[in-house]
Amino acid sequence: MKSRKWVRRAFVFFVAFLANLQGTVAGPPPPPSVAFSPDGNILAVLHPTHILLLDTSTWELKQTLKCNEHIRSIAFSPDGKTLATVSRPEVKFWDIRMGALERTLTVQGKTEESVKSVAFSPDMKLVVTGGAYVRVWDTEMWTLKQTLGDTAPSPPVAFSPNGKFLAVGRYNGVDVWDTRNWSLHRKLKHSYSVDAIAFSPDSQTFVSCGSGQGNYAGKVRFWDVQTWNLKRVIPQNGFDSIAYSLSFSPDGKIVASGHRMGTVKIRDAQTWAVRLQFTYEDLASKLSEFSA
Repeated sequence: MKSRKWVRRAFVFFVAFLANLQGTVAGPPPPPSVAFSPDGNILAVLHPTHILLLDTSTWELKQTLKCNEHIRSIAFSPDGKTLATVSRPEVKFWDIRMGALERTLTVQGKTEESVKSVAFSPDMKLVVTGGAYVRVWDTEMWTLKQTLGDTAPSPPVAFSPNGKFLAVGRYNGVDVWDTRNWSLHRKLKHSYSVDAIAFSPDSQTFVSCGSGQGNYAGKVRFWDVQTWNLKRVIPQNGFDSIAYSLSFSPDGKIVASGHRMGTVKIRDAQTWAVRLQFTYEDLASKLSEFSA
């Protein structure tokens, strides 16, 4: 219990510090990025101008803090001590306990690149950024270790919790890379763009969410990581049903997904049924009532 309270207090302190960053926010809000803390006590929901903290024992909003910098996505380090925030073309790494900026990684090839995703390897020795290219960084010296494949328009990236694979979303599928030698291990097919990906905590299941065409219908595909055979497919029907962000809870029982119109859905990981759904406006309203 003591460690849980420490993590919660430290993360709230960090977000308060982040709120002092300077910058501008422009354009329509994208679907929210979602991330469970490693201990599972907090679900962080990212809005372009806010970070929302939910207590996962009650799903009550604990705090919302305004951030003046346009942050695209967030990722916790596996030890829960660092939070990475993605803001083009930088990835910033924050000490959650101290609320201090540890490092800024500017992703740059011939020119600065637009970065939209980041992932830590389970042993924290590597960080991967997804932007115009997928780049693998050595965290000891912060040098570029590998560039994977050709150009990829802002793909989602995810390590398997056992560290064996790196998955990269593509326009018409997912590339699965073997992290031992960075060889392309498997190509998983989708009809259209893959917008969100996630491994289950036991590394046995991989989930990929693809958008569609016409009425924006897409599909959620569940893959057996042992064989990479397709286990099942669930349709995503309608513009607002497509998932653009996924995060498994550490116990693997639920999945948070971020959708257009600022909607977050809490799903049963086995059935994919929606247990709870709320929008950014719902949370903001609850906070106003709480603060009144």
